Amino acid sequence: MCDTPEVAEKSESIITVFLSGLSSVADWISSSTDFFPYYCSKYVPVGDYHKISEKRADHAIKHLNWESYDIIRERTFLEAFNGISRPFPLQAMVSDLSQELSQSGLVIIEAPMGEGKTEAALYLMETMNRETGRDGAFIALPTQATSNQMFTRMMNYFDERKDEHRINLALIHGQAMLSDDYQRLVVSQSLSEGLEGNLVANEWFNYKKRSLLSPYGVGTIDQALLGVLPVKHFFVRLFGLAGKVVILDEVHAYDVYMSTLLDLLLKWLSALGAKVILLSATLPSVRRRQLIGAFGNESSEPETVYPRITWCSEKGSKSISFQSAAQTDEHRPKRIDIRFIDDKDDALLGILTETISDGGRVAILRNTVNSAQETYRMIKEGLDQTEFQVELLHARYPFLDRKYKEESVIAKFGRKRIPNGGKHILVATQVIEQSLDIDFDMMVSDMAPIDLLIQRSGRVHRHDNKRPLKMKNPCLYIIKPQFDELGVPGFGPSEFVYSRYILLKSYLSIIESKSILIPADIERLVEEVYSESTVGPDVYRLEEEKSRWQSEVEKDRKEAEKKVITPPDYDLPWLATNVILKEDEPTAHRMLQALTRLTRPNVSLICLYNQGDRLSIDKTGEEWLNLDIVPDLAIVKRLLNNAISISDSKVVEYFNERIEVPQSWAKSSLLRNHRPIIFQWDGDNNNFIYTINNKLIILDEDLGLIVENGR
Repeated sequence: MCDTPEVAEKSESIITVFLSGLSSVADWISSSTDFFPYYCSKYVPVGDYHKISEKRADHAIKHLNWESYDIIRERTFLEAFNGISRPFPLQAMVSDLSQELSQSGLVIIEAPMGEGKTEAALYLMETMNRETGRDGAFIALPTQATSNQMFTRMMNYFDERKDEHRINLALIHGQAMLSDDYQRLVVSQSLSEGLEGNLVANEWFNYKKRSLLSPYGVGTIDQALLGVLPVKHFFVRLFGLAGKVVILDEVHAYDVYMSTLLDLLLKWLSALGAKVILLSATLPSVRRRQLIGAFGNESSEPETVYPRITWCSEKGSKSISFQSAAQTDEHRPKRIDIRFIDDKDDALLGILTETISDGGRVAILRNTVNSAQETYRMIKEGLDQTEFQVELLHARYPFLDRKYKEESVIAKFGRKRIPNGGKHILVATQVIEQSLDIDFDMMVSDMAPIDLLIQRSGRVHRHDNKRPLKMKNPCLYIIKPQFDELGVPGFGPSEFVYSRYILLKSYLSIIESKSILIPADIERLVEEVYSESTVGPDVYRLEEEKSRWQSEVEKDRKEAEKKVITPPDYDLPWLATNVILKEDEPTAHRMLQALTRLTRPNVSLICLYNQGDRLSIDKTGEEWLNLDIVPDLAIVKRLLNNAISISDSKVVEYFNERIEVPQSWAKSSLLRNHRPIIFQWDGDNNNFIYTINNKLIILDEDLGLIVENGR
């Protein structure tokens, strides 16, 4: 565990949060019959009973992997990552500066995609822990999928570390128990003795309020952000992060609401003695200064050119540039060609037919699920399926189906992809945009904010793989917007996902470009789009669009500020409001929900299948289910594999008002927020359907969930 933070002037909130977390955790441990079984004897003197309790406390600390031990020996970067034969420049720079960086409170690493930021952060984490005499970290990522992939990487990292002491590694998000890698590590108190491996996931940390107490954890950023929302035991989450190394990946990817929560989290992490490492490929300078200021520092050094490492301590901030791998490695792309294509089926089919004629792997990234489904269906109908292998990936599949699809995508497009020939096309949404380590020969993308376009381009020629001759040079095709009679571009459904103002500025920044130079153009493009400038054609009305965007930004910021706890430098009380927000009650009023993201209201459903007079969990009717019987843990997991989320407003309203959570499910903490959706087989169309009023919900094995007007 961490040391008690130093008590500075006006730090009542800090010490109160810390002691509240400490006393709660101590109470939970001492109240556990696993650690302190009932013991009563009138013949045992108080002194002897005290000794018995001491032994039990030591036993509890040992089982939770909180005992003191020698910190891992100092290692070189290549010793820490023996799978890397030659470090990238960023990794070499972090290795050279590791001692100085480890004494800093905040480190920001900005580098192009695929240049080894994760390994650099892990090496720095190791050095920081050795510097402080501690051992622990939480690694936060944008999504569950990226968290799962990072969890596997952390398992490999600890396997290479070969610690002699036991390490507890937790996967921390709402679907963690469905991860096979995580489940292989989970052990109970009774089983933790005598295990051969030194890496475990103690089930005591499985409870959501305790998860961040695990010495090491990987999870979604949401788990940390809940520490600055007034939910029950929020101070336990902050206590769990106190004194640790906290690595936050893709920090540019968060909207204004999440960024407001993140800024407050950084204030609390700084106050509680945590060390923070922020990773980004496309961070605007104004956002970098905000992050530094949130942590409690001022940027006192002249800004250096991108790519760079910035670190902050009590003495101020420093920054140093380094060469990009694109400048030193002949296998890294130095230029991404940019081409625009019409938003027409024949244009896309023509590009695919021509460029993949000799084989290759192409990604088509659409901004909405509906667009991805339509594009996938069009390609399947327009290309010879015996010649082209086409896959679809988005978030609107039942959990297990999506998991299998993600595994298939990583196998075909990942670092260790099967080196076979063929013509492979992946149609996907933003689920492949960040953190997933996948590689394509070419990409086609909807228009998006410039930083996200650059992120997407980082999935092209990411690894040292042999390329087809026609895709020897990395290329990003961008689908043109639709223009009205005045020549004003419209971005269709993408405007429901991203700000129209930012889309317009991004379009203007790149429309005349024939390529993106790596790394030279990255910072220039990002700064150009996120600057105050509104230079552009008069018909675009950029000033009006900017005003509308700023109003939305301010609205979201105020929404976040209304919900959070007060900063650590405030006097007591440390709650911004007397209202305790509901952490896991989606039917509560939106103002009472502990939202870490501003998303459309959704409903969580469990897909079941009507088999005449009985219900089944599977489509073939082999796994029967009785909704009146409380399911055991095995059945709960099986049901959660059928979980799916829908955000269509009419569907959400219908299920929240008409369909109750079965009483047998309400008794399970894992199922109590899910409602059943019972599909009927539609033989005429060979898929499962569910009809509500004028909506038809189709569960297609290939396309995933489709919501459309009734037939």
